[in-house]
Amino acid sequence: SLAPRQYESKIRDRNGNIKDVLLTVGMIPYTKKSVVSIFDISERKKIQQQLIHAQKMESLGLLSGRIAHEFKNLLTPILGYAQIIYNKIEDESLKNYTQKIIESAEKARYISQQLLSFSRKEEIEGIQKINLNNYLTDFSRFVQPIIGTDIELRINLPEKEIFYEINPTHLEVILMNFVTNARDAMPKGGQ
Repeated sequence: SLAPRQYESKIRDRNGNIKDVLLTVGMIPYTKKSVVSIFDISERKKIQQQLIHAQKMESLGLLSGRIAHEFKNLLTPILGYAQIIYNKIEDESLKNYTQKIIESAEKARYISQQLLSFSRKEEIEGIQKINLNNYLTDFSRFVQPIIGTDIELRINLPEKEIFYEINPTHLEVILMNFVTNARDAMPKGGQ
């Protein structure tokens, strides 16, 4: 066939950099010679990879949102029945065990709620005036089980309360990035 054919390949340029290229090869009619054109598609490939990554992240967000929603639904009867048992028990040591179940289920419900808020694409909350002292105290309680027991989270807050206007979801994402990066940098634990 005399129709030009296209191939994707990689070549090294003069500076030693590897480039993605599109080779178009065509035969010159009535000869045994061919013509090759080389087109640099490195930027296009990079954008394609970014798009694929963004689509994967979106799918992951949807999946984690569904899982968190189902998990939250499972926690509702666990909490309800644990509360009924707690109210009917007279023995104080058994009451303490039941209280631990309730506290753990409440933490799990809070974590699943946070996952739901992270996975939602739409902005539910707008900019709000936040008391950072209270917010960071609550955040540290939420994040401690996630970072593990080998890492100590310390938050030093000034006595004077600090207020800041920000979208709470954005603030959570920022803080989760800080905590995740810090945790990853301390595989053997730390502070």
